[in-house]
Amino acid sequence: MQLKIFLTCLFLTLKTLLSQTVSIERFIPLKINVNDFSINENKNFIILISNETNEVIKINLDGEIQKIIGGFGWSESQFDYPSSITSTAIEIYVADFNNHRIQRFDHNLNFISSLSSSDNIKFEYPISITLSSKGDLYILDSKNKKVLKINSFKKLERVFGNYESGNVILAEPKLIKLDSSQRIYVLDKDQILVFDEFGSFIKKIPIPEKLKNEIVDFQVYQNSIYFLTERNLYEFKNELTQIFIDNEIIGNSKLKKFEIRLNKIYLLTDRGILICKKEN
Repeated sequence: MQLKIFLTCLFLTLKTLLSQTVSIERFIPLKINVNDFSINENKNFIILISNETNEVIKINLDGEIQKIIGGFGWSESQFDYPSSITSTAIEIYVADFNNHRIQRFDHNLNFISSLSSSDNIKFEYPISITLSSKGDLYILDSKNKKVLKINSFKKLERVFGNYESGNVILAEPKLIKLDSSQRIYVLDKDQILVFDEFGSFIKKIPIPEKLKNEIVDFQVYQNSIYFLTERNLYEFKNELTQIFIDNEIIGNSKLKKFEIRLNKIYLLTDRGILICKKEN
């Protein structure tokens, strides 16, 4: 009954999100504690990471487990606190936080390679990663407070956000995202710093006062920024608008991550993944 009320409320309020009808497609319950996920719509599966079990899990859209890899360790396909995941049409990248590396897999979770600090590429505690449409990997280094751009040939192309790269200095970087124009957005304390794909600073976007210290995830979609807290989702364009769910409906559940992909919204909660479909 509680889940039914949850879905009904979400159905009504998600209409505000995309300014047109949105229907609930399905809810995928999860029995494990997941902290991030990546959607592959073409092949109909989802890759999950758990920093509690140090595992990477592949499931289908019915929630059936296809494969699990990992466990605590520092060998290939092992992890010490996987913190972020991103993927392309053919590859999956996982930020292995305490092992100071990025591990790369194919879509069957077979190990391909690992990127760690070297003479040419230096980073520690990668907290967030993202991929451009060109295959460039952006790594947010939380220890040294900088962004590294690794090009599609796996070479370091540039570093920005630190004292060596210019006047715009990251203070407490938490998340990194890209928009459809390949601009880079870094959530840094109480603001978002925007850079172009070459690392040149563009502008600062202040976090709305109501959301300071509350944001767990954000996305840039169709000229708006969407902010997720543990209780609500907001759209920020010219002003801040709360777009779904009150605390009474959520109860003790927490919102963790979300993705907006074409006509679908994927929302990770501590109970599972909610898939919503945008109606034409």
